[in-house]
Amino acid sequence: MPNKTEILSRLIESYDHSAQEYAGADTPERVTQFIAEQLDFFISQLPSGFSNQRVLDLGSGPGDASVYLKEKFGITPECVDISPAMLELCASKGLPIRQGDFSNLPDADESVTGVFMNFSFLHIPKSEIPEVLREINRVICYEGVLQVTLFEGQGEGFEKKTKYLHPRFFSYYQQTELRDIVGEQFEIIREARLENRQRNLLSITGKAS
Repeated sequence: MPNKTEILSRLIESYDHSAQEYAGADTPERVTQFIAEQLDFFISQLPSGFSNQRVLDLGSGPGDASVYLKEKFGITPECVDISPAMLELCASKGLPIRQGDFSNLPDADESVTGVFMNFSFLHIPKSEIPEVLREINRVICYEGVLQVTLFEGQGEGFEKKTKYLHPRFFSYYQQTELRDIVGEQFEIIREARLENRQRNLLSITGKAS
């Protein structure tokens, strides 16, 4: 298994090189709709009674999901990503940005009402997931919400996709496996699955207790 430093450096290299191409890629309408439905549910489950909902978009990429939440719900997530080029795209859309990975968040305990991770969970080795989930649980307030959406599959390792020059690290999950690992730290309140021609999508939403 490659070490964390190698995984992160190669992710930065890949996404910095391909940020514009990634941002301009066409997403099938049914996939876009599936992601929107999950985000709508995510927002509906955020704890009430907060004058300012604080949401983190962990692994934001170019910030499309955060723009969706800002425009539809008036909530502006903070975009967190390892790639400076991706964060530049987020900033150009008026989104707050922060560079970093997910295992050592600078946020205070229980200072965040919600965290969503669209396809960024895929880039974390499975051996590191418990630590990352504990850290997310630390910063999320009581009854705060975590949502993870990713591609279904099996195995983990570096892959070189046809459209991108540099290999990236991927970890794939089956639905039961994803439920079990997220359920160790969060109460599962929703699961969803979309059958897709290239790779099926899984989404899971949990609450902190």
